[in-house]
Amino acid sequence: MTEPTKGGLPLAVSAAIAIQALTSAAVLALTPIAPIVADAMGLPAHVIGYQVSAVYAFAALISIFSGRIVRKYGPARSSQLALFAAAVGLAGFASGSAGIVLIGSVLIGSGYALTNPAASELLIRLAPPDKRNLIFSLKQTGVPLGGILAGLVLPGAALALGWQSALLLSAAFVLVVAAALETVRSAWDVGADPRLPLRANMLEGFELVMRRSGLRALAFMGLLFAAIQLSLVSFVVVMLVQEFGWQPVEAGVAAAAVQASGAIGRVLWGMVADRARAGLFVLAVIGVLSGSMAALMPFIGALTPWLVLLALCAFGAASIGWNGIMLAEAARLSPSGHVGPVAGGVLMLTFLGVVLGPALFSFAYGLIGSYSQTYAMFSLSPILGSIIIWQASRAERKARGS
Repeated sequence: MTEPTKGGLPLAVSAAIAIQALTSAAVLALTPIAPIVADAMGLPAHVIGYQVSAVYAFAALISIFSGRIVRKYGPARSSQLALFAAAVGLAGFASGSAGIVLIGSVLIGSGYALTNPAASELLIRLAPPDKRNLIFSLKQTGVPLGGILAGLVLPGAALALGWQSALLLSAAFVLVVAAALETVRSAWDVGADPRLPLRANMLEGFELVMRRSGLRALAFMGLLFAAIQLSLVSFVVVMLVQEFGWQPVEAGVAAAAVQASGAIGRVLWGMVADRARAGLFVLAVIGVLSGSMAALMPFIGALTPWLVLLALCAFGAASIGWNGIMLAEAARLSPSGHVGPVAGGVLMLTFLGVVLGPALFSFAYGLIGSYSQTYAMFSLSPILGSIIIWQASRAERKARGS
């Protein structure tokens, strides 16, 4: 652990959470207002799955060399680039044009790919080893917090101001935060190497991940866990509105509650992993719980709204609660000096899961005609991820014992 950067660990964690929250809100901006936007654009609401997949397709592509971008420009400048891309993308969403919405999705996904490697590069300097899972999990609460922002703010703002004005105001706020990062850039980017060529060995991080069994298991687990996570946050609103008969604002509040449960879950799971000193094992447990809750979705529609909300929050706590531990374990298993590239390599497959998950969910829904039954079918994804990471955990324990 190196000397603290400007503001130390509290400021670094707070900034990382804010950056993650705003970029995540941009990624999910259309999901809580999907029925409104789809109606205005003359499209069926379930096509939101393809839009979310487009965002993460480019996140996966840029993740190939995102760690190298962070090493070249530093975590602060890279985070500014991510926020600027998110702001321009949100403004593109407000156009109402399908083509420009696609361009906005490309920009937001490309910027989003930079956030985790940037934060990992910064926090690994500061986080005590015995608190690493908690620190990384705290940072990752920004993802569900972004979903909470989107779920609570955008439906009401869209009804009060119009959905296009709501998106434009969101873009302006993101730009303000990007400018504020200039105050810490010189301290946080002290290790940047501006002379580093971006094109040299762009697959460095991915190659490092594939050569090490523990990192490889984390990457494939991330692919499978991400598929169910993004399917949950992408379709929970349209399931509640179109299948369970909820009102859009009520469904948006429920989506925010699901994301809040995920944020709480990330912190609690991180604490458990640090206390048990068994991050890989905790990830396996999370996957089993996530798969179990997904399998229960067809049976909750007839329950009272409060019980439906409780079931969805339990689903969220499991399916959204794993990312911080995954990134902390990736940092732990990384070769010295390669935390950023390894984070990018692991996230390349994680983003692939996000790309495939909502798109496959949309396709399966078209065949099945039920969101809740499609969730049940997708329960196999986190269960398989649990098996993969459980085997990695067993192999690590055997290696320690020998």
